[in-house]
Amino acid sequence: MLSLASKCYGRALTLQPDCSNLWHDLGVSYYHQALCTEKVAQKTELLNKAVQALKKAISLNPCDHSLWNALGVIAISKEIGKLDLAQHAFLKSIEVEQSNVVAWTNLGTLYLIGKNPQLAHEAFKVAQSLDPSYVNCWIGQALIAEEIASEDTIDLFRHTTKLGMHPEGALGFAQCVCKTLLDQSLRDTELYRYSIEHLAALPAAVDALSKYTLRFHHNAVAYNMLGLLLESMRLYRGAAAAYAQAVSLMKEKGGQDLVRLNYASALYELGAYSNAVEEYKAVTVKADLETLCGLGLALFKLESLKESYQAYEKALDLCQCSNDKSHVLVAMAMISYKFQDVSGTKSLLFKSSLCQPPSVPGLLALCALGSLQRDETLSRASLLELYKYRLDSLHVVDVTRLLIRMLSLQGRPELSVNEASKAVILHPQLSSAWALLAEVLVYASRANTACALKALNLSPGGSQVYLVLASLCAITSQHYKAAMRYAERAAHVYPGERSVWMLLLATCTAAQSEKSIIEADANLRSKLTDLVKTSHWPDSDNNTLINYWVNSVIT
Repeated sequence: MLSLASKCYGRALTLQPDCSNLWHDLGVSYYHQALCTEKVAQKTELLNKAVQALKKAISLNPCDHSLWNALGVIAISKEIGKLDLAQHAFLKSIEVEQSNVVAWTNLGTLYLIGKNPQLAHEAFKVAQSLDPSYVNCWIGQALIAEEIASEDTIDLFRHTTKLGMHPEGALGFAQCVCKTLLDQSLRDTELYRYSIEHLAALPAAVDALSKYTLRFHHNAVAYNMLGLLLESMRLYRGAAAAYAQAVSLMKEKGGQDLVRLNYASALYELGAYSNAVEEYKAVTVKADLETLCGLGLALFKLESLKESYQAYEKALDLCQCSNDKSHVLVAMAMISYKFQDVSGTKSLLFKSSLCQPPSVPGLLALCALGSLQRDETLSRASLLELYKYRLDSLHVVDVTRLLIRMLSLQGRPELSVNEASKAVILHPQLSSAWALLAEVLVYASRANTACALKALNLSPGGSQVYLVLASLCAITSQHYKAAMRYAERAAHVYPGERSVWMLLLATCTAAQSEKSIIEADANLRSKLTDLVKTSHWPDSDNNTLINYWVNSVIT
C-alpha cells in the first residue's frame, strides 16, 4: 500500500510539480516504506529518496516549519546518520516557528544521541515550557535522568505514563520499577518507601505494561517485565501467562532460559509442580545454583524425594559462599527427615550450623529437632545461637515463638508473655510480633484485643489470621459485638476460607448469652444454617467441634 501511495504521489507531481505539500507527502511515504523494510540496502535507498523529496519541498516553500522538521527526522535515522543536517533542519524549523514544541523535542533527541545531555536538557526544557502536556519531551528528560543515574528518573517516567500512553514511557517506567525492586540495598531507603510504596509504583507499572502489550504483541522483554511485576504483587496466574508469552516469543530468537526460570517459579507458586519441573528441565544452559534449587524444591513437592535430594547435592557442589551452602544443607536435611533418617537429618543440620553465617531456618529446625528428640543440650545450644538474631526483624518472631514453646515444655509458661513483650518492644513496627503477643495472651487467659488490633492495623489489607485472632481475643474478653464485627469482616474478605466460617459459628455460639446479637441478624443465622447444611466438611479432628458449634447455632 505504501508503494502504491508513492506511485500516486509521483503521478500527482507530474500534474503539479511545484506543490511543496505533495513533495512532503512523497518523502514521508518513502520514509514509512523504509521503516517497514528489513533489507539495509533497500531501506537506505528509500531514505535517500525521502531526503531528496523533502529538500525539493523545502526549496519550493522554505517557510513551512513542518518540512524542515520532517527532513531532520529522516536525516537523524541510523541509515542516513547525517546529524549535522538534522541539527540544521531542526534549528531552521524553530527559526520559522518559535513555539514549535515538536522541533524543540526532536532537537533535544538529536543532542541526546550525540552524547550531549546538557544541551538536550535545555532543548527539552524549552519544549516543556511550550507545552507541558507533550509527553515526548518528558520522556527525553527521563532518559537524561536515567543516563546520569538521577533519583528523579522513576518519577519522570511515572509522569509520562500519566500524560498518555507512549511505548517508551511505559517501558522506561516498568524498567525503573524492576531495577528498584531488584536492588536490595534500596529496600530501607526513603526513595524506596516514597517511589515504590507510597506512590503505588507496582500497580501503576503493571497498568502501563498491560496497555503496552495490548498494542505490541512481539516484545518478549515487555512480557517478562510484566511477569516480574505481577509476581512481585503475588498475582502468579497473570505472571505465569506473561512468562509463557515471553517464552513462546523467544523460542525463535533463543536465550529464553532466564524467562523459563521465571516461568517455572510462577508455576511453582501456583502449585503446578509438574509443569514447573518441566520448565526447569527445559533450560538448555548448564544448570546454576538457582535452577537446581528450584528444581529440587518442585520435585520435593511432587514427593520425588530421591530426585530432589540429587538436585540439591548438585547444587551443593556449585555453592560459592558459605551462606548458600548452609541453606542447601538445610534443604537436604528436610528431605532426609522425610526419609525418616533422623540421624542423617541431625548431621546435615549440624553441618549447616557450622557455616558462617549459618542458615537461620536451619538453626530453628535443629532446635525443634532437639526438642522432639528430648535432646536438651542440642536444643539449648541451638537456641543460644538463635538468640543472636532477636534484633533482626526477619527472624525475631520465629525465634521468639520457638523460645516460647521451649519455655512451655520446661513448665515455665509464665515467662512466655515476657518474651513476646520483648519482641514487641524491640520491633514495634512488626504486625507479626503484635499478633504473637496477642496469641500468647489468649493462651495465658489474659486476652488483649488491643494487641490483635495493632497487628491488624500494621498488616497491609488486613490479614485473615489477624482478623481471626482479633475476634478470638474479643470472645475471650466477652466483647461479643466486637467479636461478631471482626468475624463478619473476615467472612466478607475471605469467603472461600473454611476457618473464617468456623470462627463465625464459634462467635455465634459464644454470644448465646447476648441474644440480641443473634436475634438482630436473623438473616446471618439463616445463611449460616444453609451453609452448614449444604457444605461437605472434609474429615478432620475438628469435626466434633464443628458439629457442636453447628448444633449450638441451629437449635
